[in-house]
Amino acid sequence: MKPHKFEHIGLRVKDAERSIKFYSEVIGMEVRERQLFFRGAQLIFLTLGGQEIELIAGGNNNDFPGRSPIDHYAFTVRDLDAAKVRVKELWPEAEFTEDLQLWDSMRCSFVNGPDGEKLEFFERRE
Repeated sequence: MKPHKFEHIGLRVKDAERSIKFYSEVIGMEVRERQLFFRGAQLIFLTLGGQEIELIAGGNNNDFPGRSPIDHYAFTVRDLDAAKVRVKELWPEAEFTEDLQLWDSMRCSFVNGPDGEKLEFFERRE
């Protein structure tokens, strides 16, 4: 099963309130959701024209490794397990993280791309 939608881009930020103010007042995005995550991190989803960015604030930087403020980009899949099977069939060296159960009916898994970029496969059951 291949992705059917571009989900979001995850951006690590130092100051959640400053970034929310910038993206909402300067860019014109709206805060769709704000959640506490693990180890003190916050996830803030902002939307504009049907596209989203996810601000990742706080927490331990070791929980979010990488050299760029852009932490990952995400794709929505209808069936996470099937998507992982498909990726492994087409790219056998793919190593997915353990599934991460988010809130309610959402879960995801991460895999590195060919140059180390981090991709999230995101399943939202409705």
